Amino acid sequence: MATYLVSDIHLSEERPEVTQAFFSFLDSEYRHDMDELFLLGDLFEFWVGDDHVIPCAEQFQQKIQELSRSGIKIYMMHGNRDFLLGKQFAKKCGGKLIKDPTIINRFSQKFLLLHGDSLCIDDVKYQKGRAFYRKPWVKWLFLRLPLAKRLSVAEGFRDESKQESAKKQTYIMDVNQSEVIRVLRHFQCKTMIHGHTHKPKHHEYKVNQETLDRQVLGDWHSNGAYIGKITESGFQLVKFSC
Repeated sequence: MATYLVSDIHLSEERPEVTQAFFSFLDSEYRHDMDELFLLGDLFEFWVGDDHVIPCAEQFQQKIQELSRSGIKIYMMHGNRDFLLGKQFAKKCGGKLIKDPTIINRFSQKFLLLHGDSLCIDDVKYQKGRAFYRKPWVKWLFLRLPLAKRLSVAEGFRDESKQESAKKQTYIMDVNQSEVIRVLRHFQCKTMIHGHTHKPKHHEYKVNQETLDRQVLGDWHSNGAYIGKITESGFQLVKFSC
């Protein structure tokens, strides 16, 4: 059996083809040896609370719940777009919310799982905003605003984010290599798996005669994505095409 990892699906009503591509993956041959599925953040383009019901979220819930009922374990992590996703929604999916970061042990190997945005420390403005908006009291207040107001605020943030990203140099929005090594050493792990950057690739670092690995998952398009797979042989970055 295998552990599968997926990130950055960015489900939304504006991109139904991506929803169908992801569902194709869940119905594909990979399902036959899938023991557990880790969803490492940005499952949705945005999330303003579990009370915001949209068709693609309902479809997602039903599909993931079907997997859970078949015996596949489901784990969900917050991303930068859906950090307000709550335990209520995860429970309806038959899944469990996990912290960012989380360490897992599979086949006698240790893996550090993250969404990935916390590694982009060169983007100082983003990191300050990330720290503020994830404070429990800030989230508590926001979730008590009327739904229409929350949607309006979220739309404003999306527009602002697009404008800010257009001005920034590429390296600022990517992970900081020194931070990657620091985090791996802090958690005493040799392999890190994350998404967020939309740049699927295997990175290798030589540190004091020790090899550290960073595996990056891909974002989703209508024709599929790069997904992660852990077996007895280790980690594989697999291209799923539909």
